[in-house]
Parts: sequence; C-alpha cells; structure tokens
Amino acid sequence: AEEHILVAASAHQMYKSIDAGMTWRPVPVRLIVNPPAAPEKNVARNTAGASQHAKGTVAARTARTAAPRTVVREISPSEINALYSTKSGTKDVIFAATDLGLLKSADMGERWVMADLGGATGVSALYFAPDFDGYLIARAAGALYRSLDFGDHWAEMPFPLPTSDINDLAIPSDRDAPLLVATRVGLYSSPDGGAKWFANVGGLPASTVNSVIYTGLERQAYAVEYGQLYETGDAGNSWSVVSTAIPALRIRQLWMPDNRSKRLYGITSDLGILFRN
Repeated sequence: AEEHILVAASAHQMYKSIDAGMTWRPVPVRLIVNPPAAPEKNVARNTAGASQHAKGTVAARTARTAAPRTVVREISPSEINALYSTKSGTKDVIFAATDLGLLKSADMGERWVMADLGGATGVSALYFAPDFDGYLIARAAGALYRSLDFGDHWAEMPFPLPTSDINDLAIPSDRDAPLLVATRVGLYSSPDGGAKWFANVGGLPASTVNSVIYTGLERQAYAVEYGQLYETGDAGNSWSVVSTAIPALRIRQLWMPDNRSKRLYGITSDLGILFRN
C-alpha cells in the first residue's frame, strides 16, 4: 500500500491509519453498486404527410428513460475474511475477500466495487505472485478464478478437488514454473497455468499440506506438511526437508513481505510468529 498507510478490519469496524499505525480512524465499508443500464426501446412512427423525400418511410424514435442511479451499500466488517494490498502500475489496490464476494478498492478503502467472478460468492482467499505483476487467483466457495490484469477481468480455473480442500496456493514470478496448491491430500502442481494438474510431484508425501509459498524471482519454494518444513529449488520437481532445532513446528501459514526480502515467516499455532533468513 501507499507509504505509511495501513488498513485493518475487526468483526465490528474497518480502520485506516495514515501514519504507519500510530493512530487509527474508523472507515465505513461502502460498496458501490452500478445497476445495469435500462435497454433502449425503438418506437416506430408513421411519417405519412411529411416531405416528399420522407413520404412512405418509417423513422425510428428512441424512448428516453431516466438513467439508473448508483447504489451505495454498507458492508459489515464481520463479513470480511481477509484484506490484501497490491500494486497496479503506480496505483495501490486493496482487495477484501468477503462472504458476499471479492471487493476491490482503488482509493485505500474509501469506496469499494464488487469483482465480477461470474456469479460466484463467498470468496475466502486471494493469491498473487511475489512480483505483483497482475496475476491473481481467488478461492471462491465453488471454484478458483484467475485474473491477469489486477482483478479487472476474471475467468474460472478448473481444479480436480473442491475448493474447501485447498489450504494455500502459490503463484510463481517465473511463468515457466508451475502453480502449486496445498490441499488436505497433498501438493498439486500445474505447469500450464491450471489447465492440467498433477498430484504430489517431487516426492512430497501425499498428506495434508498446510501452506506453500514461492520466495521470489527464483524457482525456490517452501511447503509445510504436518509440522515439517520442506524446500525446493526447482519449482517443486524435488523437495528436501529443512532441518530445524524446533521439533514439530505447527506452522499454519508461510509468508514473505515481497520478492526483495530473504526472510521467511511462519505463523504457528503455539509459538507465535517465527522467521528464518
């Protein structure tokens, strides 16, 4: 997001800070709903008795109707599942995964519009590449949806399992590297952007994978399976165990700030937030 600007949401209110979190102010979640334009009606009229050149012809007359009004709807913060910030060129864009769908704001949360996912509702997560190049994947209640232009247009992406089985998804910065999806039955990969999927390539055990992440511009990625951290340097073709002095790491989510950072964070169930360089 813009320098020093933060956005956060509780179950009761959304808040924004413009001084890096020193002070916060409540911000209502205003969803802008643009109703479809009313169809034009062509009404034919008889022009008999008009000039000699127009005699016997029928002229079209368009019936004018009042323009539809834009509707502003207040959204309860309790419906927000997660907030995400990314860049579209020089502009900062915020997304909110909500029970109603995916919301998008280009003015730091002052106004929101609903992303068109083809009627899908109940978006639980949004994923993007470490280099913020406009490639987004949304996890909705019934399917995955992909956008290549920062969420302006979306298309459904097939996946062999229900989205309720998906725990995490990693988009590579290298377009020749596969998509990686952590599921309750193992790690799925797709080398062609989601057209075909393969299960547990690279020797990772076929069991619940909690989280998966690409680290940046390289083909390096990490995955967590039942407390064990795994690493790959070839985009998932082979995986190796990362040794640690902490047994049975209960990592729920892996996270990196951006592709310039070398620090990997792990959000755990019992030890707080851990990191490794």
